[in-house]
Amino acid sequence: MSSVQSDRDEVVADIGAAGVNGTDAVASPSLYEAVREVGGGWTWKFDPGIFAREQFTPELLTRLDCRVALFRAEYGIVTAQLSEVMYDRLGRVAPVVEIPAAGHHVMLDQPIALVAALRTLVSDWDHSLPGTPPGPGTGPAA
Repeated sequence: MSSVQSDRDEVVADIGAAGVNGTDAVASPSLYEAVREVGGGWTWKFDPGIFAREQFTPELLTRLDCRVALFRAEYGIVTAQLSEVMYDRLGRVAPVVEIPAAGHHVMLDQPIALVAALRTLVSDWDHSLPGTPPGPGTGPAA
């Protein structure tokens, strides 16, 4: 995607060129809210301050006191290896769900797969108890 386009419609069309699926049915109306006019044309809105705040680290996962699930896109920026690190830090009790054929914009790439995964998870959480990491001396190796 180029950074500035002369026409607003061209900027929105670029998301399709980037491999995002389903833009007509799901995202097109909201995509027009995600662009802004700049000198010379139109570009995506972006907050450069997002990188100025405290960075997320896997160590932060050891401090959570609520139920957690890890969702990752098959072609997203969170690698399978990073997911494994996060899973370890969560005590190996959090569900890990990969959304197939999705990139960075999971909701745009695979909206039906994401909603199905979320519904399945919430349905399970509706009648299950949160997992707790096994204590020392428990599990198959004990």
